[in-house]
Amino acid sequence: MSPISGKRWRIAAATGYTVILAPAAAVASPGHPAAPAAASTVACTGWTVTKTPNPGSPGLTAVAATSPGNAWAVGYYLNHRSGASTLIARWNGTAWKQVPSANPGGPTAGNYLFGVAATSATNAWAVGGGNLIEHWNGTAWTQVPSHNPNVGGFAAVAATSASNAWAVGTYANGSVPDTLIEHWTGTRWAPVPSPSPGKDLNRLDGAAATSATDAWAVGYYSQHSAPGTQTNTRTLIEHWNGTTWTRVPSPNPVGGSNDNFLNAVAATSATDAWAVGDYTQGRSAQTLILHWNGTTWTQVPSPDTHSFDSGLGGVAAISPTSAWAVGDRSKTGEGDLDKTLIEHWNGTAWAQVPAPSRPESALSGVAATSPTNIWAVGAYITNAGANRTLAMHRC
Repeated sequence: MSPISGKRWRIAAATGYTVILAPAAAVASPGHPAAPAAASTVACTGWTVTKTPNPGSPGLTAVAATSPGNAWAVGYYLNHRSGASTLIARWNGTAWKQVPSANPGGPTAGNYLFGVAATSATNAWAVGGGNLIEHWNGTAWTQVPSHNPNVGGFAAVAATSASNAWAVGTYANGSVPDTLIEHWTGTRWAPVPSPSPGKDLNRLDGAAATSATDAWAVGYYSQHSAPGTQTNTRTLIEHWNGTTWTRVPSPNPVGGSNDNFLNAVAATSATDAWAVGDYTQGRSAQTLILHWNGTTWTQVPSPDTHSFDSGLGGVAAISPTSAWAVGDRSKTGEGDLDKTLIEHWNGTAWAQVPAPSRPESALSGVAATSPTNIWAVGAYITNAGANRTLAMHRC
């Protein structure tokens, strides 16, 4: 099972539909790097796996970083009381340590975190199901009230400053789930109208922002093309220009014949942004990468992983000549086990990069502050069938 499928299941859980847990979730990290701070005390070469907290049966869904000595990873874990609790871990330059986080309703409630963003060591946001929003003030994580239009949930968050942040997701508007966007003004979270073109389903799964007048939200929508026909999904991209959210045309590689999904977005400027996901062709899924050049979104070739199924769940951009995308792939003949997938943009083309893997593993989020400080997170399943968190670092 790909993290793309897992992402859709988790969003369903967040919006009050059937809860199905998967090894990892495809949730985007913020698409803008912050200024580097003190260097990490840990030396590494290439991609290396770092030790992470593993309470209960856990998974990491997103990661954000502001410097080599400050990063956040969020997710969830299943506890002994048959509930789900939020999971937040912090990288201090040496090790990942679990940090206490809010759990509305206590340990028997279902609390999941799907997105995280940070602008400094004293300002970070985490969002999740049930319209859950938590804030880090440099000392502790506390729950912050969000507007609750109906049963809904947030999938991603992006921030540019202490007074500008965006949380995106979906909520139940009658019988049709609609897009959900809320804005942090520095004092409160407030809903902002956003397009919902689908007659059957509308979701936003990724967010990125470069300034108070430039932000992106990506996801997908679906609707029957005619009575009795199959419902297929289309990519959905929306842009904030400082005044309103508007829908921007986006490619759909397989047109109306199959499904197209966007799961994450990253941006370095008003003229450089990336959106990643997957599309189905026949019975298999393939990676999907789109690029914004300031005028239009166009599909960019992504490496052929020779996989039966492959998808991208996270993307981070450092500059116009350096970006990273992560996800998973599975091959026939390998027992259809998921393997980690990492791809890099060098300014000319995307290429697959070798990365550590586990028996069954997937990456769901990626963050970068510089070419020598990149994090990717997700989850894996041990040979004994236990879920474990997964974090990889590239120096």
